Amino acid sequence: MPELDKSQDTLFNKVKSHFLEKGYRPKDRIESEVSLSKHFNVSRYQMRKALTTLAELGILKRTSRRGTIINSFDPYSLSEQINFQFNLSYSNIAEFKEARVLVERAIMPLVVRRMPPALISKLEECIQKMLENADNPRQADTWDREFHILMFNACGNEVLKAFSTVISTLFQNEEYRKKYWHPKTIRQLAKEHSSILEAIKQGDCDLSITRLENHLGFKKLGLFAQNTYLVQTSNR
Repeated sequence: MPELDKSQDTLFNKVKSHFLEKGYRPKDRIESEVSLSKHFNVSRYQMRKALTTLAELGILKRTSRRGTIINSFDPYSLSEQINFQFNLSYSNIAEFKEARVLVERAIMPLVVRRMPPALISKLEECIQKMLENADNPRQADTWDREFHILMFNACGNEVLKAFSTVISTLFQNEEYRKKYWHPKTIRQLAKEHSSILEAIKQGDCDLSITRLENHLGFKKLGLFAQNTYLVQTSNR
């Protein structure tokens, strides 16, 4: 977040709370700068600075016709932000992979239950495109990524869909992905995708999870013990 002095930070948080109290939804137009300045008893300059900060954070969006509106949630923009921060901070790639594996596994029951026929066709297309581009690893990797992002879309939960940004971040890291850039490996990954999709089409949640675990290397990450603990404590 852009650096703010104490008084500006207080105003910034008050404005955010005000928007929540008003019950604004994405694409709703907010009050004018003048109206908000009067409401909070501050100068237009102070209010403009607070609104600019909210726009820079992607909370607000300035439009030529409607004025300033509440911005819609955009997972792809968030992905770019996460990737940029990742490159700046040199975060441990293993943490991204661990997060990806755990979250993708967790959404599988929703994916199996909510998978629409239209997405099944798109997933099948991703598998076919991977095979067609086995000798073009960069292109095949794009379809590999699309397969997993579509799985998040299939879960039908907007909050969970946001975690697909972790996958995008991983796939944008060439050093991490290069080990998969071999025709034989790509064909094997496509085969595993097909196996996962077949279990989903059968409506078999347990089999889908097992095949996804094998595909993502769940055992190799040593996550079974951690996952068991999470399951045991989830009903507290």
